Amino acid sequence: MYRSLVAIVVGCLVGQYGLSKSNKGGQNLSVELLSRNSTGLFDQGGSEIVQFHRGLNRVYSVNSGTSSVDVMKLNNSGQLQLPISLTVDDLAQQLKISRPLGVANSIAVSDKYLAIAVAAKDWVKRGYVFLLDAESLMPLKAIEVGALPDMLTFNKDGSLLLVANEGEPNKKFTVDPEGSIGILDLSRGLNESTYTDLDFNDFDRGRTRHHELDLKKLKLVDSVTVSQDLEPEYISISEDNQKAFVSLQENNAFAIVDLKGKRIEAIRGLGYKDFGLEKNAIDINSKDGINLQRQEGLFGMYQPDTIASYAVAGTRLIVTANEGDSRSYEESKISKLSLSKNLQHLEGESLKVTSLMGKSKDDEFQRLYAFGGRSFSIWSESGELVFDSGSDFEQIIADDFPDQFNQNSNSNDSMDSRSDNKGPEPEGLAIGQVSGRTLAFIGLERVGGIMIYDISNPKESKFIKYISSRNFYADDIESPEAGDISPEGMVFVPKESSPTGQDLLIVGYEVSGTTAVYQLSFQ
Repeated sequence: MYRSLVAIVVGCLVGQYGLSKSNKGGQNLSVELLSRNSTGLFDQGGSEIVQFHRGLNRVYSVNSGTSSVDVMKLNNSGQLQLPISLTVDDLAQQLKISRPLGVANSIAVSDKYLAIAVAAKDWVKRGYVFLLDAESLMPLKAIEVGALPDMLTFNKDGSLLLVANEGEPNKKFTVDPEGSIGILDLSRGLNESTYTDLDFNDFDRGRTRHHELDLKKLKLVDSVTVSQDLEPEYISISEDNQKAFVSLQENNAFAIVDLKGKRIEAIRGLGYKDFGLEKNAIDINSKDGINLQRQEGLFGMYQPDTIASYAVAGTRLIVTANEGDSRSYEESKISKLSLSKNLQHLEGESLKVTSLMGKSKDDEFQRLYAFGGRSFSIWSESGELVFDSGSDFEQIIADDFPDQFNQNSNSNDSMDSRSDNKGPEPEGLAIGQVSGRTLAFIGLERVGGIMIYDISNPKESKFIKYISSRNFYADDIESPEAGDISPEGMVFVPKESSPTGQDLLIVGYEVSGTTAVYQLSFQ
């Protein structure tokens, strides 16, 4: 049963349905929590990816718990109305699809269409994109795409729909389909649409483009081909509709797609974050409280999940939320590894690192590589690092909310528990302009808050505010009083498209199963 929970910020630091805030950035950004819808599903993916249709004032949310898409009206005061639920099974039946399907993974909206990415029940097989009429919600067409379609997005005029076909292996790693980037061309209408799969075959070992890969900056495994190893995660399309940027999370890279030529232009490895630098201090122990230190010989693979793009003075820039991800067979605690003398200060630590990199010929590890950067970054199109938030996320929470430091998403009594495994885990990301300033909103999956930065001047990006509508003092974390936990999908709604006439940020919270609407303004 759905419960619509409306919340108005009353200015208290922490309260039921209120916001906890850090203003260390010294900026006068006002953030109000206007409303919330709860699915009543805890830790079941009740609200994951969210989208907004500006013409219809509708909010769409992927509900993995019921394998459906929830459609909500957003009224002029910013209140979410009770949703209509579109289930994958019902849509498949109407589209005459008989083979077993999995859950809805992602959604995208254009003026005309609502697109839903649906995996096969056996996710190593090809999945589908369902296209629905945006207004009537009538199913129009199912397009077979690649294995495990995980994210999809329309270009600015709705003429192209891009799909990240992740191609994850099965649980036993005995079948590993190739990842690909799908392009559905709708420029001649739905009836004459064409679908193209861009694979990575030319980058395989021994093939024509393998030499283009900077193997020192990206992570590949030897047991499968490059095409199998690369797993597209998230897509952002440039403002001029010319290029798409695709995160390759497990591989510590992003791909660039030429949309006019419908070809993969390049793959950019991102290199590694040096946790031995003071500005990148990190807490790697989950049993010693707050303990941010620089760690010589330890590096982080950025491994971005959500990726976004924007332009400054005509220069394209790519923004990444550096979550980190791994395959189970490569994970190892440092304490289980044989370390060289230069890493002996890390002996006994429980931080998870990859066992696939950093080993010398004598089987001792000379360097260690952890999953994720615990930060967000801005990159040039050529893959050069323009800005990284360093240790900001952990440091800000340590200073202002020490009891919440590196908490987990499924317990309010888990302080420090994520320090040895990706920390606050930045995952969601959105970009928008408020009062002429370009802001980045970065959702922290574990502790549950949102970091806000002014990225108008990329090299001098500045922290503005941290907000959290999670209530760490709730007796029952599964109750509505616990607030919003684990932001995953985010969408920024500019005031010219907003029913309230003000800039909005809409967030889907995976663990609490809630969708929240925030209003933004500079005072």
